[in-house]
Amino acid sequence: MKVRKAIKKLVAIGTGAVMMGATIVGAMAAADLSNYPSPFIQKGQFDGLIVVGENAASSDVVGAIDIAISLQYGAKTTTTVSTGGSVGTTTLSGDSAMFEGGADMLELNEQLGTVKETFTETDLSALSGGIVSTDAGTTDYNQYLRFKSGTTSFPGRVLYSEDEDEAVSDYLYFADGSTIFEYELQFEEGLESDVVSGGLEDIKDETLVILGQKFNVVTTSISTTDNDIVLTMLGGDVTDTLMEGETKTYTIGGQDYEVKLLIVADTNSEAKFVVNGEVTDKLVEGGTDTLSDGTLIGIRDVMPNEGTEEEGGDIVEFYLGANKLEVTDLDYTDTTTWYSSGIEINDESIEDASIIVDVSELSTTKIEVNSIKYRLHADSPKGDVFIKEGQGLRAFLDEPEGMINENWDIMYLGLTKPDESTVEIKSNGDDQYYLYFTNLEGLDYKMPLADNSNNDGHNFKYGDNDDDLIFIEATNANGDNSFVNGGFWVTEDDYFVLGDNDDEDGAYTHVLRYESIDTSNREIQFTDLAGGQKELTYNTNVLSNSTATTAYGTLVVGGKSYTVWVGGNYTSGSTAYYPLAIDLDNSGTYGSAGEAKIAVDGGLIIDLGNFGNADFDGNDMDLVATQMTLNFKVESDKFDETTHGDENVYVNVTEESSNKVDISIYSATSNVTLRSLDDEDLSRGMTDFGAVYEITDTSSSTDAEDLKVVMPSKQKGAQVYVTFGSATTTSTSAGSSGTIDVTTVEKINVGAAKLDKEISDAWAQNLIIVGGPCANKVAADVMGVSAATCASGFEQGKALVKLYESKGKVALLVAGYSALDTRRAARVVSDYAKYADDLTGTEVVVSGTTLDDITVSQPTPKAAAVVEETTTEETTEETA
Repeated sequence: MKVRKAIKKLVAIGTGAVMMGATIVGAMAAADLSNYPSPFIQKGQFDGLIVVGENAASSDVVGAIDIAISLQYGAKTTTTVSTGGSVGTTTLSGDSAMFEGGADMLELNEQLGTVKETFTETDLSALSGGIVSTDAGTTDYNQYLRFKSGTTSFPGRVLYSEDEDEAVSDYLYFADGSTIFEYELQFEEGLESDVVSGGLEDIKDETLVILGQKFNVVTTSISTTDNDIVLTMLGGDVTDTLMEGETKTYTIGGQDYEVKLLIVADTNSEAKFVVNGEVTDKLVEGGTDTLSDGTLIGIRDVMPNEGTEEEGGDIVEFYLGANKLEVTDLDYTDTTTWYSSGIEINDESIEDASIIVDVSELSTTKIEVNSIKYRLHADSPKGDVFIKEGQGLRAFLDEPEGMINENWDIMYLGLTKPDESTVEIKSNGDDQYYLYFTNLEGLDYKMPLADNSNNDGHNFKYGDNDDDLIFIEATNANGDNSFVNGGFWVTEDDYFVLGDNDDEDGAYTHVLRYESIDTSNREIQFTDLAGGQKELTYNTNVLSNSTATTAYGTLVVGGKSYTVWVGGNYTSGSTAYYPLAIDLDNSGTYGSAGEAKIAVDGGLIIDLGNFGNADFDGNDMDLVATQMTLNFKVESDKFDETTHGDENVYVNVTEESSNKVDISIYSATSNVTLRSLDDEDLSRGMTDFGAVYEITDTSSSTDAEDLKVVMPSKQKGAQVYVTFGSATTTSTSAGSSGTIDVTTVEKINVGAAKLDKEISDAWAQNLIIVGGPCANKVAADVMGVSAATCASGFEQGKALVKLYESKGKVALLVAGYSALDTRRAARVVSDYAKYADDLTGTEVVVSGTTLDDITVSQPTPKAAAVVEETTTEETTEETA
């Protein structure tokens, strides 16, 4: 593209242009403007090419980018899927993408870059690449947003912790000073420029889209001796031109700004504005000034009239609501060392950032920029960065300007919300604990776990004060039914647990109580603690010490069959006992210390401990040791990551003085850390699986502490998004079912943007043509006009949006009288939903004075007009 040095009155086509080789679309309804973006979007896919002239003005390129971005958003397919009803999620619509890799979700304590290393234009439209064409050459450029460098992931992750204010919760976390992200602007063929007077004349005034915002390179500086480079870029909410003495009003965020170009100094190309009565400093190209309300105004181009004042005033192109970006690298030959003082945003040096500008010297007077890499490091006013659910990174940074522009953020939307079940160990006074859980059938259990009341001298034991809780089989089963050696440990009124050795985490756990035995009818009665009675009949009425292991029956519970052996009559005092030995783990055998474990939804397995220090005396069981150690385990195969090991939380139930009990989590070997909540008598922690553990100090001074475990049915995932622009949050609840519409943005492939010289047949495909026939050869071909007539038939301040058809293909022409006119028309096409009522038929006229002052109307026939160009150089750039 040519460097702009003068007033550019750029020619465009008009309604009086001669049509040859193509017809205006009328009969084909699919190509009516009211159907746009059809036929360029078909079945959610982009079908066509976007074409700009090889020597077109930068405004044409910017307009084409606007159209491409809007088409990418419109390229969507919608699929109706059934919801499983198991996990509640929060999603963002708009230009946003989640940290996930296919079926790989982001886990708690998993680094972001492990799941998603790099975001590209495939993920986010704001990262779309483009083309830069200068006198020195043409290059494609790409944008990358990285969270991993080589094999090293940046340390950002979601964790359960306490923030700098000691508030305990789950957070998106970045350690102070750690790298948050790396952004790269890569030039595939290299952005080339001649070095002239210490500047890069071919790069100056070029347009780049960086993280969704357009920037123009306004000043450059380079020293091939010292190997340093400085690039200054400007972007803004409003871009417009004013003549000296001219006044216009603009609206930004609901605030009106009256801007007057007060004076332009021809000798040194300086300009001064008055904005809402406030006079700015003198500004040169690339200069900015901050208004009293914090709004920046900056100059892109000063175009002094080199003739007399009577011939016309000076013109300045400026930004209001400006964003200034200055990139510096003091050694562009060093592509491995990050320069920590190389970025200024809105004239503020970003201390928590570093930069690498990769430049190759092609000759003593020519260079190419290969890439610009930028890293932002974590720093909040309080130190580490803790981002709460529903909030974004920007709000917690000490220098939010380090995000480069306000258009994007990294959002934390909390953890997924699967169905949950609750396990509790609750105290009954200060000497007894009960275990509450729901088995996989949905049956609720309350069973006595531990007792230290010492009633009848039983001491600290499993079960309640009188009756035992049995969940382990004896090491050896033999004919001795004296309990200690024979393993016939279940006596009347005792509790026992039934599980499944082959399927511990999928077993239907049941807890039963041995109620009574009727030896005359060989029947045994049991009570299921979740409700209901069970009964079995054993095989022989001969019960004695010598036949103890030959009397048995089958107990059917939860679809499983458990063998129960009946011991001979054992008398203690005046009471006769018929103890039982039971295949508790459903292994088919007895006597190998088999253990029944408790299975809870989500894959949680509760191992109640062991009887290694148990003393069985008659029908009583005492625990010699002072604690029971329970293991709450989630096996590794329940995790999203196959490399994750088993998750274990060890819970100690201890014997305290004065016949009391207590509970705690053994943190040294457990996969959870409890943190105290200052305002509550509560300690809480969360495991990587997403299970929440709470220990509560009850309000009663006589009760022991309680444990509560909230167990998810599936591993919880962390929901972290990169989002650009406005986004809508949608939440679904766990347990809901039915169908939802899933919308997928279909990528517009790289190469869909072309220069006019790259199109050999205009009617081989659908085309969106930006710029008229004087600057775009494809436009001339479609319209059938020559160079001599290309400028006829239009007016200043107006542009044309027009459909043509030939050979079954459709071309959309977007062109204006001036650079601003073309951009205004491209904005209408880009924001087609906003102008839907006006975009009808095959042709509309777009008029106005600024990018915010837009009127769309139907054309009226006008006589052809010839427009002259005024230039101070032999080269002229055109948008039309």
